[in-house]
Amino acid sequence: MERLMATKQYNTIARYWERNNQNEIDIVAINDVEKKVLFAEVKRNPDKLNLNNLIEKLQNLVPHFKEYQIKYQGFSIQNM
Repeated sequence: MERLMATKQYNTIARYWERNNQNEIDIVAINDVEKKVLFAEVKRNPDKLNLNNLIEKLQNLVPHFKEYQIKYQGFSIQNM
């Protein structure tokens, strides 16, 4: 999250989770001016990154960003 904050490309950066800790999203970064949102999963082991799983977990959240360009990304220690 700190690395994304340093880019100053997003006005809001946070975590998201639904009730009972279901569908936890590691990073939600929003740029309201450019209408962009980044959903990211963070894993220590890059082999455990699964963007399809991330997309599936976001089924309830993505409809709130209809007018936004959506990007999905995985981060690991190797690219931090």
